[in-house]
Amino acid sequence: MNKTTKESQESSLPLAPTEGSRADSSGSFDAIPDGLTPIVPLLKKSVEHMRMSNGFVKDTNGELIQLNKGVGKLIWWMRVQGLIGFLLIAGLVWSLVALRDLRLRLDQQLGHQAQTNDQLETVVKKLGETYEQGKETKDAIDEQPILTVKPADAADPSSVPTLIVQPKAVRPEGASKSPPMPKGVEIPIDLPPKRK
Repeated sequence: MNKTTKESQESSLPLAPTEGSRADSSGSFDAIPDGLTPIVPLLKKSVEHMRMSNGFVKDTNGELIQLNKGVGKLIWWMRVQGLIGFLLIAGLVWSLVALRDLRLRLDQQLGHQAQTNDQLETVVKKLGETYEQGKETKDAIDEQPILTVKPADAADPSSVPTLIVQPKAVRPEGASKSPPMPKGVEIPIDLPPKRK
């Protein structure tokens, strides 16, 4: 009998217990047909392997559930971080736009300030010129001599009125006291005779 014939006979054998063979709770059979005796240990081992694999599958399923929960939490946390990142980027863009507007306003203000400074410089220059002119005028007025007229003496018929030109005393710079008044020049005034 060759190998293929033996395998076909084994595969055609019934695996379920027959009438005379009943399995008890321990997994042993009351009466095992003679042809199935070598297969029983293999069946027991396969049952044990199936139990072990079922336990492994349960453990694997539990770990997969935990892993799925962890992945769900990670995805939720990534969404929260994405939202925070989006808000930060939106705030940064808004800040850049606000800074750009502020820079434009500052540039305009600097332009207006430069124009105002130019106008103030022109006004200050004109005020300086006006001050110099006023100072020159004041100095010219201060340098004018004092003119006084001395009337003629009524007791002396030959006396005539006299114009007295008296220059102002100029105090040199740094001097604490004014110099004495200089003597004036007397100029007689010849009046035409009165017509009768």
